[in-house]
Amino acid sequence: MNPGELFSLHENIRNILGSKTGPFIFDYYKQELLPRGMIILRENIRLEEGEKLLVMLEEIWNYFFKKILPALEAILYLIKTKEILTVRQTALVSFRDFILLKIKIEEALQKVNYKVSPGIKHMFLILQGVNDSYPPNKNKLKLESILARIINPFLGFRGLYQGGSEPVILSMEPAIAARRKSADWRRISRPLSVQPQQVETLTELFINALRKQENS
Repeated sequence: MNPGELFSLHENIRNILGSKTGPFIFDYYKQELLPRGMIILRENIRLEEGEKLLVMLEEIWNYFFKKILPALEAILYLIKTKEILTVRQTALVSFRDFILLKIKIEEALQKVNYKVSPGIKHMFLILQGVNDSYPPNKNKLKLESILARIINPFLGFRGLYQGGSEPVILSMEPAIAARRKSADWRRISRPLSVQPQQVETLTELFINALRKQENS
């Protein structure tokens, strides 16, 4: 992506932010654009299994982390959100939910006895480092239980793991979180209401940027 293209994208986003759609642009990015982009990436590996799946997943992760993620941050830096997560963190959560946990990852890891490449470890640790809710939701806890088989020992929300999917020493954090239920940190998203032309513009911006990165 050259400076002229980036400037043009920023101008388009600035115009959208100044319209009635502006307050909803982050919601649309999170709820519509990211899932669609992740599904495009997932199509490359969704039918793979075993070691081949892990090799291809590492390639997808490297492409996403080194090219797509920086591009998203550069394109959408104008967006200021009151959400807990940033543009970058939201994309990482989307990768976790729509790619990693939607493929046969556990079966693939079992076949290699949870001995994985540094790239796969990097992916798991980066994704585990994003806290999108408190207490952790089921996807975050599932990621923790998988990561605990790869990194030994591993200290997670539920406690200390030593090579298994269940902690050997339980943490007090789940009990503390249960007592804090009344102070829910998760925000309720505003209803998504955008004009058809602006939806088309947002979709075109995102998908075109994704495909340009893919072809570069």
